[in-house]
Amino acid sequence: MSLRQPGWFAALDGWWLAAVGPEVAENVTPLGVDEAGALHVACRTAGWERQIRVLGRVMVSRLLRHVPDSAVVGIRPTRAGDS
Repeated sequence: MSLRQPGWFAALDGWWLAAVGPEVAENVTPLGVDEAGALHVACRTAGWERQIRVLGRVMVSRLLRHVPDSAVVGIRPTRAGDS
């Protein structure tokens, strides 16, 4: 699967921490956006992966408040290092 990093994604340092908070930002890393508009993220542990699955809608809402041009429609968590 090919992920893209649109223009708004380049300003990651300016919106990721503000959108998700320090604890999530420390344990979850944005990777890019797929063709369907889902933001793919790498989670440090399986626990964080589960947490992001549960919080997905809340995270999308927060992300859209900070980066309205992103048009992200979902979050796709994976464990860091998994392909």
